[in-house]
Amino acid sequence: ADVVGNRQNFVGYMAMRPGVEKRGSHGLFNEKDEPIILNQAANEIAEHKGNVWSHVVSLRREDAVRLGYDNSDAWRELVKRHISDIAKAQNIPLCNLKWYAAYHDTTHHPHIHLLVYSTNPKQGFLTKAGIDKVRSVFANDIFHDDLQSIYQEQTVSRDELKAVSKNEFESIVNRIASNDHTDPQLEELIRKLYIQLQNVKGKKVYGYLPMEIKETVNKIFSELAKDENIQQLYEKWCGLERLKYKTYTQKETELPKLADNKVFQPVRNMIIRTVLNMKPFDANTEIEGSEPN
Repeated sequence: ADVVGNRQNFVGYMAMRPGVEKRGSHGLFNEKDEPIILNQAANEIAEHKGNVWSHVVSLRREDAVRLGYDNSDAWRELVKRHISDIAKAQNIPLCNLKWYAAYHDTTHHPHIHLLVYSTNPKQGFLTKAGIDKVRSVFANDIFHDDLQSIYQEQTVSRDELKAVSKNEFESIVNRIASNDHTDPQLEELIRKLYIQLQNVKGKKVYGYLPMEIKETVNKIFSELAKDENIQQLYEKWCGLERLKYKTYTQKETELPKLADNKVFQPVRNMIIRTVLNMKPFDANTEIEGSEPN
């Protein structure tokens, strides 16, 4: 009885509270064009035997006005565009998914309340990953133009970091070949990788290498990432990544170190290719962890 009463009250709150944009006698809407009978919808939701999920999707006032999401029609079309994404995130077959929403034109944070459930009471569950998916599809649609400029700038920043890393590493390798390098730790790792790569069969790309060789590559990448110019470029990339996250949430996000970031996996393969192209070392060169020839 409490569940039924609470659900009825909540549907009434969604549809009639001050600030709701009414579509006739109340603010409730779904994908259908015919008017919704409020009492009928409230009873349907209240008496549903399964779970009913309640989402709130909110924007800052300035963003809602700037992007045209200061009216219920825009929100309704947004939900309709992504109802299949919502169904997938909620693990409900699209044919069984039902939803109702209402737009509340509040001063600082215009928002919709969105109720979602399945006609089959046994269907549907929602995980944190599902919530993140719903948030992501809405944000990517609402902020499409804003995000496109960030994506483009981030691509340029990523490519610049890869190019600088390549130039710097090739310079290091050339200095080692000329006996003009002053970082013995990095030189030892590069020489070790060279010998390891000579003794491995099959594709000489990071994903196919034995774990001990991957570890050597990872250590070289970690040393290369200490370069000041590379650090600055990575911080620029991270700044853009944080901007993207702020589109979805106000929380700060922790980003991995450059050498641990899978986005920059191509740098590892660049290291491998460059070392493979080095001129052969002296046959008597001894590397820690390997036998002299």
